[in-house]
Amino acid sequence: MKFPLLFFGLALIQLATSCQQGGGKNDPDYSLATDQSYTQIANAFRSESKIVVEEGTENYMGQFNHKLLIEDMFEAIYAGRIKAYDYMDTPLTIEEVQYIQSHTDTADIEDIETGEVESVVIIEELNPDEVVKVFTVEDWYLNKETFKMEKKMISMTLTTLKLNLEGDPIGYEILFKVFLDGRDQLQ
Repeated sequence: MKFPLLFFGLALIQLATSCQQGGGKNDPDYSLATDQSYTQIANAFRSESKIVVEEGTENYMGQFNHKLLIEDMFEAIYAGRIKAYDYMDTPLTIEEVQYIQSHTDTADIEDIETGEVESVVIIEELNPDEVVKVFTVEDWYLNKETFKMEKKMISMTLTTLKLNLEGDPIGYEILFKVFLDGRDQLQ
């Protein structure tokens, strides 16, 4: 007789502590995917956004603090709060991310007048203004009663503009990708 009464009491405690106002929306583990009022209309939707807003276009394009995003992203990677991945979803080490942000190389350069070869130290640092575009993967949810749209960002990929030898843009070079939904990799 004690076991069923104990089981019933524990079940009541579990039920009472799991109920929350707002259908669980204040719960950090709350998922739009399980909310019956929302319908998923996009799954792993890929989009791209230019994040460096040219001066004078803020009224049309809006504002985006790309420098703060990049600074905070590097800080979170170095602190171990998020992981960085290459374009093939292979995890990058902290040292590899540090190399992306800043590194020193040497190059041998020949003086065309004397023919002497001189080693030159080249310091390359990532300029936040060179990170011009992000590629994102998102899930989109729509509440058709209120026509409220919610988006859950899955990942963000930082890119720089890639130029040919003449200085003309030929595409984007991926720096790294981070997952923003707690997943290590897309499933």
